[in-house]
Amino acid sequence: RASAERASAERASAERAAAAEAAAAAEAAAAEPPPPEEPWPPAPELPDTSAAGAVVLRVRMPDGTCTTLAFKPEHTLHDVLCALHHSSGTPLSTRRHYQLAAGMGSPPCKDPNATLAALGLSGRLAVNLSEVPAAASH
Repeated sequence: RASAERASAERASAERAAAAEAAAAAEAAAAEPPPPEEPWPPAPELPDTSAAGAVVLRVRMPDGTCTTLAFKPEHTLHDVLCALHHSSGTPLSTRRHYQLAAGMGSPPCKDPNATLAALGLSGRLAVNLSEVPAAASH
């Protein structure tokens, strides 16, 4: 009986040590800072707002501020995000996903490779930029 009690006590001690070790490892992993955020590439060259064929977007940013920039029809959503990050005064995170909505009834664009032309955007437009919730961005 004494040996059974001793074995039980040793098992309990080993389980406590393993739990403490796992907790210490989890705490160490949580304490590690995340890797640095990737910087945005330079903004693309943008046309003047009066240039023929320019797509002029008045963008309502996620923080509620607005900025107006002109783009070429072949610019992508990623190009728009780069330009907005560098010139709007509202920093955007490369760790987050964004969507551009061009008005009532049209679905928001989340594809960073979609061109403005492919999205049917032309002329002068008011659009909303919003962050895509993490669960919906994958």
